[in-house]
Amino acid sequence: IGSAVLFAVIHFSWLSLVPIFLLGLWLAWLYDRTRSLLAAIVLHATFNAISVTLALLDRYDVISLPT
Repeated sequence: IGSAVLFAVIHFSWLSLVPIFLLGLWLAWLYDRTRSLLAAIVLHATFNAISVTLALLDRYDVISLPT
């Protein structure tokens, strides 16, 4: 829980505080379960890629995300 709180604070945004905290919990759980930092890095990179893709699709009016 402590590492998830730290993760959320480092990535601070009022809008995404809870989802980032939950991602931090998921990353910590994944590392604990697999003992692989690579697995957590791949999950983090995947999450970032999806976020950036959605933001770009919204920016160029391909999709419309609620804001």
